[in-house]
Formats: sequence, C-alpha cells, structure tokens
Amino acid sequence: MKDTKILKEFAKGRRLPHYRYIGKADSIWMDYIKTVCNKTPESNEYSYANRQDVELDFETYKDFLASYIQKNVFDKIIIDRCMEQFDNVTNLRFAILKEGDTVPEHLDSPKTLRMICMIEGSHIFKFEGDVECTMNEGDIYFVNGCYRHSVVNTTKGDRIALLAKMEYNTHNENIINELL
Repeated sequence: MKDTKILKEFAKGRRLPHYRYIGKADSIWMDYIKTVCNKTPESNEYSYANRQDVELDFETYKDFLASYIQKNVFDKIIIDRCMEQFDNVTNLRFAILKEGDTVPEHLDSPKTLRMICMIEGSHIFKFEGDVECTMNEGDIYFVNGCYRHSVVNTTKGDRIALLAKMEYNTHNENIINELL
C-alpha cells in the first residue's frame, strides 16, 4: 500500500515540467548570501541523517558526501525576491560540489517541490529523457526531483548552490506552470 501511495505522488509530480527558470537573483542579495554561506558550518552528518528517512534515494549518499559538502541553514535568512513568491520555502542549504564531480543520478522525494539558486559557478542539470539545463551564477530554477536527474559541475573550482524545498500546494504548482 505504501509503495502505491509513493508511485501516485511521483505521478502527480511528473505532471509538472522537468524544470522552470524562475529568475535572476538580485546582485545585492547575492553578496549577502555568499557571506551567509561563508559563515555557515558544514553539516554533512545532519544531511545524511535526514536523507535516511527519504524513501527513494541513491544508495551511495554517505560515500558521496566526501565530494559534496552540505551546509544547512538553521537560522532565519533573507531569501531573494524571486523565491518569495512561493509558499513555505524551507530546508535551505548550501551544496558545494567539488571541481569535476557529478551528483549521481537519483530521485528526490515527491512530497515537496525543489528550488535551486546558483551562488558560485555553473553546472549542467541532466534529467531523464535527455533533458538538460545549464545553470549559471545568479540563476534561480524550479527543478523537478520526480524525474531521475544528475548534476555535473562545469566550473573551474567548486560549484556552490543554495537548495530549498517548498510545499507542494496549488499556489506553488500554479506559479511553476505559469513560468515561461
């Protein structure tokens, strides 16, 4: 029964596009968020503990954390105006992907929607079905974790992104569908 429920949630999530460009982050906010990132300590163990509860995930997550550093934001911070249009933006965290590394192909939980803002560098976000999107510094995107996906760091140096979850509700779904 639980598997059927999860499959229905994935089917619902796959009605949304693979990704949508939300907008360009404000340059003053980018300076602010880079300072926040520099002051935020690494929290891979916290990230690993929380990923264990996700029902569908890639198996090598703990090993992968050697080249993928997460810095969870536990204090209240200002989010960019592009992100403010969404309801209940939560679980903010910086994801640092080392030069030349790739996030292995995986699925995310279908229970929430995902947003990403490129803070430093660029990467190629690859989805199943040969769908790709190059994301550059300052770009903010909705990304659909209900499609298998991976991320390739194309930066000379570390790629830093701010990741966020948001509630899967009608308001957020409508905004995503309206974005061109």
